[in-house]
Amino acid sequence: GGGATPCRSRAELAGRAARRAGDPTAIDAFDVALELWNGEPYPDLVDWPPAEGEIARLSELRRTVVEDRLDALLDQGEHLSAVADAELRVAEEPLRERRWALLMTALYRSGRQAEALRAYQHARDLLIAQLGVEPSTGLRGLEAAVLAQDAALDWHGEPRPAERTAPAEAAAPRAALAEATEDMGALRLGP
Repeated sequence: GGGATPCRSRAELAGRAARRAGDPTAIDAFDVALELWNGEPYPDLVDWPPAEGEIARLSELRRTVVEDRLDALLDQGEHLSAVADAELRVAEEPLRERRWALLMTALYRSGRQAEALRAYQHARDLLIAQLGVEPSTGLRGLEAAVLAQDAALDWHGEPRPAERTAPAEAAAPRAALAEATEDMGALRLGP
């Protein structure tokens, strides 16, 4: 099922640690964590009130990992990949402002300022129509930064080769996946 597993938690933590360190393996670690997520958490318990809190917590954790992965793509200068993924993620959950901010940033860094501003306007219209609220201060500030072509929005990393990860860079996530697979086998074979 989609419940929490120690291997997924380790992969999530590895991704966050790698991202904080500026390590390109962060994307791979988040990919591993998301691959270990099979569908919705505890689908058989969705109608059982005592499970509601845990289901909500795990669902939010997955959403956060998806968004952290997008942040990692932006951190590594993979703006075109981030645009495609952010568009998909915004479509999945259009009321999550962080996803709109990530999409706007990816568009801007891809040289698509006008589209970044259109994305903001779409998010604003949606929030007003569905919730009756204006976007958060953070999203409004991002719109202002895009309008001003604020240098703080620019990517300041090293140019990366066309291939996202070299075999040596992918060693840590592969090790995490191997460990996760081993943990999953132990879970199935345990007493």
